[in-house]
This record gives sequence, structure tokens and C-alpha cells, in this order.
Amino acid sequence: MYPHCVARRLFMVIACCLLVPLAHGTDDYRSLSIPRSNNNAITIGSGIDVDLVNQQRSACLNYKDSDVAWLDGAGAVQTNATIELVSDYTSLAKTLNLEVDYKSKADVNFAALKAGASSSLNIKYDSFAKDENRNLAIVVKAFSDYGRRGLTQYSLDEKFRHLIDDKKFDEFRTACGTHTVVAQHNQSMVAVVLLISASSAASKKSIEATYKTAFEGKATINAVGVSGNVEMGTRWKTIVETAERLGKIKIDFESRGGAGISDALKVAVSADPENINSILSTLTTIGTSFTQTTSAPVGYLLVPNTVFGVKEKVSDPAKLEALNNYYLQLTRVDYAISRVDGYNVSFPDLAVKYQSSPQMLELRAYRNAYFGERDRRFRERDRFGKVGRCAVSIVDFLASSGRVLVRARLVSEMVF
Repeated sequence: MYPHCVARRLFMVIACCLLVPLAHGTDDYRSLSIPRSNNNAITIGSGIDVDLVNQQRSACLNYKDSDVAWLDGAGAVQTNATIELVSDYTSLAKTLNLEVDYKSKADVNFAALKAGASSSLNIKYDSFAKDENRNLAIVVKAFSDYGRRGLTQYSLDEKFRHLIDDKKFDEFRTACGTHTVVAQHNQSMVAVVLLISASSAASKKSIEATYKTAFEGKATINAVGVSGNVEMGTRWKTIVETAERLGKIKIDFESRGGAGISDALKVAVSADPENINSILSTLTTIGTSFTQTTSAPVGYLLVPNTVFGVKEKVSDPAKLEALNNYYLQLTRVDYAISRVDGYNVSFPDLAVKYQSSPQMLELRAYRNAYFGERDRRFRERDRFGKVGRCAVSIVDFLASSGRVLVRARLVSEMVF
């Protein structure tokens, strides 16, 4: 038996002990969720193959639009306004519910992954992710969470049911994937994002310290205690002035649902980013227009297709998150290498110093080792098949290459 098959069987044994098959109509929609994307048609009823980078499959459920209901009441589950310090890309993506790039064709996914692309990196903030040692953000946002909108009962369309009855599980997976979307999570949100590019890692720490000193050590605070408070307004001004002195500030905006970003908000922030009261006042006005009807999906909630009787290997959705994390790290490693290479023109003496340093040589060696292992795994996958019980998953190579890249990231942080 091939090693990857042994690993899969071991995972199946562990997973079977941890996962309880979901019954039809269960209210446990939190077994797995994926973020939204504007680049595809994922919606309630869609099939998803989580082992193929959340590739979208056919809509295999039998339901009517009238079957879809709000599951957490008629109003907002939570409404709030916050100010938050964000020091890394993963936290920024979570805070802003950034969309991700899911493709509908597997070939596109595999080609992108072979090229070293991440399916989770939002293009708008890729520069933030590449240089986390220097970048940070302060997010001021108003949001209303309207909970889940979805199905309480769900059954398969008859044309897909017969595949299970006939035990054609591979055909069913090709058509319907490993999981099915049964609900969506809706929110309305508008946010002002102060993207700060500090002049150095030390400057970033100084800005973070100024923020936490101003807000009593807290990274996230309720904006209610700031609005109209003269002392808090002065503290905010100090934070912005410190950021401007130790780096550069770029102002951006994000919205989900509602009426979107108003011209009034853009004017208020752009004219005077040091005036937090003006920013919060405009955000509050926008927030009063939020309704359940105009809210938008920020994520999709899934159930495994084993609930329909599929006798399938247990998929490992955690590996996809690991894959994205490693590609995010790889992005940073590549950025570190390219930055040093760029010194050849502007700072040739410095370039020679860095490029011949033990840290830089180790960084390149680990990166090459990672790609060598990755390519070997892709060859295995092509050799043993893309679907089936012992197929090499697109993310299985992480088991042996993950530590290589983690080490490479540590080395990249030593370089600068």
C-alpha cells in the first residue's frame, strides 16, 4: 500500500471517532464553512469539493426558494461599532470578511497552485500580506449580523439520489462534491481601513504600542466609548500622528450589504483622518440604514454529503486552511528574496552583504526544498489518479513540506 493511502486510512480512523454523521434537517450548520466570493455562483444548494480547493460542483438539492428561511429571527443578531488594531493579514481578512478566489474549474486551481498561488489571498491586500513585519491596519467599522438564512430540511434531487443507491460514489462526488451548502451567513458592514506601512519592524511595534497605550492595552474596543469623548479623540489623534511620523497611511473602505460606502464617509475620512468623531458619526448614520433585506452573504455553511448516505472517504477541510497558510508564508518568503535582489541596483553593497549571508542562503535552500517536495507530490497525484480512495490530494504534500516552509519563514524574518 502506498504511504499516502496509509495516511488517509489513519485519518479516516481518527475522523470517524470525532465526527458524528449529520441527520437530514439538522440545525448543526457549523460543521464547516467557507467564505464568499464574487467570482463564482456558489449559493444555497451548491455542491463543494473541499479536497479540490473548494471547487464548486452542481446544485444537487431538491428544494424551492420558499423553503429558504431566516433561521435566527427577524432582526439583527448583533449590531456594533468597533475600532480594531490588526497586525497580520489573517486577522485583517477575518475582520473585513474578505472574499476569496474560488475557481469553478479544477484545472485552473491546480495550475495556480503549481505556480505557487494562494486561493485565500485577496488581491486588494496582497502587499499588506507580503510585508507583515512592517504593515498594520486600524479598522473602524459598523456592522449588523443577521445570522443564518437557509434550509431546515434538505434532500437530494432524484437524478443524483440514484448514484448513491447504485453505490456509484465516485460519480456522485464528481457531480456533487464532498459537501453541500445548506445555509448562508448574512451581514451588513461598512468599514474605514487605515493601512499603515511602517518604515521598519521597530516602527510598527512603536505604532502598536501607541495604540494599546491609548486604549488600555486592548486591540479591539467598542466605538461607543470613543464617540463624543474629548480625551479619546485626543488619543486617536496621537495614534494617527504617530503612524504618519513613523510610516505612511493609505485610507481604504470596505462594505458588505446595506447601501454601501457613502460619499459623506469618504469626505469625512479623507479630509481629516485625525477626527475620529466625524468618522464615527458618519458610520453611525450609515449603520441606521442596515436591514435584513439588504444584508449580504459573507460565508456559506456546509454539511458533509455523508448525510445523504454517501460512503466516501472523510474529507479533511483543515488541510485547505493549512495550504492557504503555507502559501501565505511562501508569499512572504518570495517577497523577502525579491526585496534583497532589488538591492542590486539601488544598494549594490548591501545586496552583496545580504545575498551572501548564511540566512539568505538558507532561505533560498529551504524554498527550493519546498518546491521540490511540492512537485514530487504533484507527480504522485498525476500517477495515482485525481479522484478515488487513494488519490493524492492537492494538499497532502503539506504533511512533509510544511515544516520546511515554516523554517523558511523564520529565516526570512532573520534577514531583515
